[in-house]
Amino acid sequence: MLGARISLVELLTHIDRNRFRPVVICHRYGPLVDTLRDIDVETRIVRFGNWRKAKYWPLIPFALRQMVYLSRQEDARLWHSNEFWSYPYARLSANRTGIPAICHFRCSRTPKQIPPRKIKNYMLPKADTIITVSKAQKRLFKKFPEMADRIRVIHNGVDLHRFMNADGGRFREELGVKPGQLLVGIVGPVSRHKGVEEFIRAAKRVLQTFPDARFAVVGPDRPRAFLEEMLALTSSLGLNDNVLFTGFRDDIPEVMSGLDLLLTPSRVEAFGRVLLEAMAAGTPVVASQVGGIPEVICEHDLGILVPPKSPEKLAQAIIDIMTDTPRRERIIQTSREHVSRNFTIESHTREIEKVYDQFLGTTRPSR
Repeated sequence: MLGARISLVELLTHIDRNRFRPVVICHRYGPLVDTLRDIDVETRIVRFGNWRKAKYWPLIPFALRQMVYLSRQEDARLWHSNEFWSYPYARLSANRTGIPAICHFRCSRTPKQIPPRKIKNYMLPKADTIITVSKAQKRLFKKFPEMADRIRVIHNGVDLHRFMNADGGRFREELGVKPGQLLVGIVGPVSRHKGVEEFIRAAKRVLQTFPDARFAVVGPDRPRAFLEEMLALTSSLGLNDNVLFTGFRDDIPEVMSGLDLLLTPSRVEAFGRVLLEAMAAGTPVVASQVGGIPEVICEHDLGILVPPKSPEKLAQAIIDIMTDTPRRERIIQTSREHVSRNFTIESHTREIEKVYDQFLGTTRPSR
């Protein structure tokens, strides 16, 4: 239950059920299926995997047959692929039933990681609409000018009520952080592209100014080998008492509320929904100037942006914001207002519904 799936759940929680009946195809049972059932969304299980991985190729004919059958059985009017890797299944199933298929492009990738060849391999040029979560992600398709009028940028949204009213006291208590003690966090998968190494190296420098500070790495290991590498780095820098690895947590509103500062030092980032969560919770943000992040922190008083892969500048930004109380309070107030005006889950959902409305009652034009 990471960013893309959380975004799906929040969309389906707020979608107008008087107008839309969602049925979600999942490739296995697990937390996503349980969560969807909790919000009364129907699910169906079809065993399929990443389109381009050879080990899943034997499953493709059976998966497509099931998906076409389910589409007809449910009288589906539209396929919405939540992530690009599953889009070919939606596209080919839609071809058989004559309905549109749209793709939500949420993943954090650079142009080198998503070259034109890969875009074609995943059938994205055949999408009726592609929804990107940022203008930065839209630029990945610049070599396909014929797609320009079919790409919509719809930023993620956040449920303000969950984050504005959260209490972070228990989270701090669990970590043994005392009142008034600085707690800085990074929230997301413990992976290289999230900048966890820079976070740890910045912590070493910040401790020279705030010797009793604590640094929380909140998220699952992706992959485990990288977590082991980061644990070894933490130990080699003598930070075992200061850097705390919490693992995966499902109480993110309380985590965000408990932090004094959120760091998002990503090397690549499609959007960064954790920024919205922190800002809604009243937690100031320091983040890398990459991907879609500047589309969120787009003004001086919304947070601090630093270059990626720069633990020195990251550390200095932490020190600057934590030693300048008036600026920190101004950022907290301004960023909360910014999220309330521009990034609510309600406004996000209405924009997705507009995309659906564009296709309701129509059949897919031939390409």
